[in-house]
Amino acid sequence: MLNFIFSKFVLFLILSASFTYSIKFTALVNLRCRSYAVWYSHSSMWEKDSLTPDDLLAYEGSTRNEKETRFYNLTSEDTWDEWLSNAFEIQIHISHNCSTNGVLQIRKLKRIPKFLLQDVKEEIINFEIDVTNSGEIVHHYR
Repeated sequence: MLNFIFSKFVLFLILSASFTYSIKFTALVNLRCRSYAVWYSHSSMWEKDSLTPDDLLAYEGSTRNEKETRFYNLTSEDTWDEWLSNAFEIQIHISHNCSTNGVLQIRKLKRIPKFLLQDVKEEIINFEIDVTNSGEIVHHYR
């Protein structure tokens, strides 16, 4: 009986050790709006999963932008991906109302920049995105 308990404990330690990795993600997002009006934007970084809900890693709420460009630095750490996956799939969501036609509709963009293998400890992802008139029309910034 003691051997059975000990073997289960060893198995638990081995499985726990194999799933205790983490990776630090940094998304450097530079948005460009070719409009002369004040515009708003919201940015978030997600780890996309297939079997479980996506993980929100980082976000910056709605910001008022008076200049043509807006820079976001989104940083987070994720400790594990779903079962049977050997890579993180990072996705950036951007909501904005940048328009050149004077109609201020909220639009949403989704970008999947990279698949990152789990043996990487830190990853920096750069984005240069012109959001002018781009994205699916939605009713909210989130």
